[in-house]
Amino acid sequence: IMMKRFKRSPVLWLLIVLLMLTSLPISARAEGEKPSGNVLKFQLNNKTSIVNGSMVTMDVAPTSVNGRTLIPVVYVANPLGAKVDWDGSTKKVTIVLKNTTLELWIGNATAKVNGADTPIDPANSEVKPIILSGRTMLPLRFVAEKLGCDVAWDAATKGITISEKI
Repeated sequence: IMMKRFKRSPVLWLLIVLLMLTSLPISARAEGEKPSGNVLKFQLNNKTSIVNGSMVTMDVAPTSVNGRTLIPVVYVANPLGAKVDWDGSTKKVTIVLKNTTLELWIGNATAKVNGADTPIDPANSEVKPIILSGRTMLPLRFVAEKLGCDVAWDAATKGITISEKI
């Protein structure tokens, strides 16, 4: 008699289906959707950043020079898994991530991307790497985009979000 009553209950069937679905392995993303990668959040003149939901304190805050955000590159490159090298004699920063090599020089508006000369900001030739408070500061958007990330600017909060594309 109990089984007969349960067979007719739509709520019970719904619960059974839900239990069956939760016991199956579920893909982390819909078919065709790219998996999410690292998400980095910065704010102009703020030494606190957010890397994948965790707070990180930087020794130098991102700053705006000639209308562009400059940042100590390690706070972008390291979370993405890139290798950063500094050559003090030539004042050159080399960043390597997977198949991408970036070379930037202090005071130079042209970088090399995989060996090819590339303007850092075609619309603003004053955008150049600088040294500030003893740290090498690189143009955030240029570096992040060349390393395969999306960059979003929020003018209201002066916030920058970098999202890694995978």
